[in-house]
Amino acid sequence: MSEFRFAQPEWLHGLWGVLAFVALLFWLERRGVGALDRLIGAALQPRLVRRPTRLRRRMRLALLGLSAACLVVALMRPQLGVRHVAAPRVGAEIMIALDVSKSMLAEDVAPSRLERAKAEIVDLLAFLEGDQVGLIAFAGRATVLAPMTPDFSFLRLVLEGAGPHSVTRGGTRLEEPIRKAVAGFGPAREASRAILLITDGEDHDSFPLDAAKAAAEAGVVIVAIGFGDELGSEIYATDPRSGARELIRDDAGRPVRSRLDGELLRELALVTHGAYVPAGTGVLDLESIYRQHIEPLMVGELDPRGQTVRDEGYQWAVLLGLVFLVSSAAVASGATGAAAAAALCVLLAAPPPAAQAQRPDATAGEPAARPDPTPVADAESNGAGPGAPRAAPADPREIFNLGVAALEAGDVEDAIGHFERARREAGDDGELRFRASYDLGIASAERAAALEAESPEEALRALYTAADWFREAVQQRPEHEDARVNLDVVLRRALLLADRLAQRGAKGVDAELRELAARQRELVAALAGLQLELAEAPDAPASEPLRRAFRARATDQRALLADADRLARAIDAESQGIARRAQEEQTPEDRMRAAQLDGVLHYLHLARERMGQARRQLRQRQGERAYRRASAALAELKRALDQLSDPAGVIDALLRDAGEIAAGTAALAGARRELPGPGARAEIPAWLTAEWLRDEQRYAAERSDELDRRLLAGLEAGAAAGPEQQALLDAVRNAEPRVADAAARFADAADALDADAPERALPHQRDGLAALAEAREWFLDLRGLIELIYADERRIDQVLAAEGEDAEAARAEYRPALRELQDRNIERGERLAGELEAAAAAPPAPGPDGGAPDAEAAAVAQQRFELAGQLLTLALARMDDVASQLAG
Repeated sequence: MSEFRFAQPEWLHGLWGVLAFVALLFWLERRGVGALDRLIGAALQPRLVRRPTRLRRRMRLALLGLSAACLVVALMRPQLGVRHVAAPRVGAEIMIALDVSKSMLAEDVAPSRLERAKAEIVDLLAFLEGDQVGLIAFAGRATVLAPMTPDFSFLRLVLEGAGPHSVTRGGTRLEEPIRKAVAGFGPAREASRAILLITDGEDHDSFPLDAAKAAAEAGVVIVAIGFGDELGSEIYATDPRSGARELIRDDAGRPVRSRLDGELLRELALVTHGAYVPAGTGVLDLESIYRQHIEPLMVGELDPRGQTVRDEGYQWAVLLGLVFLVSSAAVASGATGAAAAAALCVLLAAPPPAAQAQRPDATAGEPAARPDPTPVADAESNGAGPGAPRAAPADPREIFNLGVAALEAGDVEDAIGHFERARREAGDDGELRFRASYDLGIASAERAAALEAESPEEALRALYTAADWFREAVQQRPEHEDARVNLDVVLRRALLLADRLAQRGAKGVDAELRELAARQRELVAALAGLQLELAEAPDAPASEPLRRAFRARATDQRALLADADRLARAIDAESQGIARRAQEEQTPEDRMRAAQLDGVLHYLHLARERMGQARRQLRQRQGERAYRRASAALAELKRALDQLSDPAGVIDALLRDAGEIAAGTAALAGARRELPGPGARAEIPAWLTAEWLRDEQRYAAERSDELDRRLLAGLEAGAAAGPEQQALLDAVRNAEPRVADAAARFADAADALDADAPERALPHQRDGLAALAEAREWFLDLRGLIELIYADERRIDQVLAAEGEDAEAARAEYRPALRELQDRNIERGERLAGELEAAAAAPPAPGPDGGAPDAEAAAVAQQRFELAGQLLTLALARMDDVASQLAG
């Protein structure tokens, strides 16, 4: 009886209502008897009225009260004990990735590709009851519309509103939905997981195969369904308001052709051991797709841990209530004892319903339980020991045991191969997946130890690989202490090895990024030359020499893309190395470096996208578009370099690039002014187009604006800086308004180029260059400032010293500009005098070893500063005389 309890004891107060109800019945019964006595005499009542005896009437009311009390007890849910039942675990996790790009609005499938796909998905949901299903909409970007959920009504509601407006960027990129889907599944579990990828377009310069390999490593299967025609077709869409059919065009006004890349979808499915279904423009047979490719994933088994279920006793209380209710009716009607007994026998013959713990849609019979797998670590029991070789085992656990044997024998490469295969084929075996990930970390760490002496770079990569495997093991089993300890040990080894490599003179991220940008600049120059060849021969793309040239440039771009990928991995590894350090161990320089690397990674990723686009255009022999994409990749690499440069270096790069843009704009505007008739084109380089200038000018404006934001952030962070940093803060404070002005001027120039008005862009470009030049002056050291003043004074002196009538006319024309330049030089000289005076008064620097300063060297330096100050005073007096001469 110790297990007896009421699950909802709060219904006990209902007995007060039952008591009041019974009291009311007794009062009504007594009142009715009194009324009858007043109407009919006691002697006539037996003859005229047939009624139960008083005892029967009172028994009827008592039985009604007991029936109501039993129902209240049933509401209190008496529970008589506990029992253990096996809990069914069925189903799979399925993430539906739906292409919602504009090409899905095509009406070659009625009513459109998108609406047909949505209708088919709704039909598919009927087969997936009891499973976890999510929804991702993607085009050029991917958005999770519904996370994994069993609530299909919510999923249908979200699916109904999905469309091109669900994402912020057009196109079709398959990498993002795959990666978002894998992340949406969460940590590895026993349930099988699949991505249902529904798309009609080719991939636009992402890396879907890499994402598919990551999905395969996570045990995710991709079932790809391809809409559309692999030969390509034009896309028409109907305006829902006017009903007019419209041909979809790109930004250049050309018709968009949607081509299904079936080969890529086949590769994605093959990598993950999934399936590719070419739907074409017909109707999808999703039932067959479900039966062949999804239903095998729906694993059903009993949880060996089971569940504790309490035996409900409310059925007995309900039964007693019904017995009392029937008995009250029998007592009141005077039924015979035999009839009442028969009714009770009928009620007692029906057993109370037993509590069932099963899936709502489970069929009759016992569920098919999976056999208990052989313990992974028991290699000898499987015959996988050193003395029992097996030929190509099919069981992933046997494959794992072969890896264990190989690792014990010292064959690390063979062990890694077996572990990777076992993990890839583990399916829903979570224990095997965890053990394979953990032992892959062990094997990779041993591989790093073997390579460290001969090839430290390979050893470092092996350590990073080991860290990735241990991190995966920790994600699967957070409570596993050995995985956490090994992860920490491997990361420390990697950090020490990376420091040693850096000390040995490795190029580092900065140098590799500059080298990559220089090689991309060479490729852009080669593409410019290719553009000139194309302009000379209109039919050139069809010629064999130029086809070879396009292929060679595409190969060069592919090599650069591979190097960019490798550099991105190296930068990510360095960033993660900093992030893994404890907060108290990170110095301000570490945090600054981490922020810089994050910015570099962002722009390097954009550069990789542009490189992929350039390679694709080169393979299609689209010279102009390939040149623009390659130039855009170079611009993104420059922005990545800006993250690692100081403000002065960024301004120098901006001055050089903005000067080239201004020269191109001047050439284009000048050529148009020389045209004899409207609409004609002068001889200008084929690569120099208004579109290219617009893109480059926009990049210059964005780089200037980003530099301005960096300067503002530096001013905010330096509010509490010490006296030794005041000089730099003063330079930033004076340069920032000029950089902001340059960014605004460059943005105005970009707007003018957008309007196809290069002549209006030129003044904005010149003003922006002047503002940048003024900002650059504030970051010059003493020597640089002196050289700048000297160079400008030489220009002024050459103009003033020239002889002849032409020279006199030039002096008259340029006198205001010369006076302005002379006044600026005087301001620079006064600033330089103040800096020289401060340098002469500064305390001497400490010795080489941090000891006492060299008094003799300090005295010589002070004398030099004082002499320079005296000479500058004479120079300023001469500048004043020249300024007076120019003013007169």
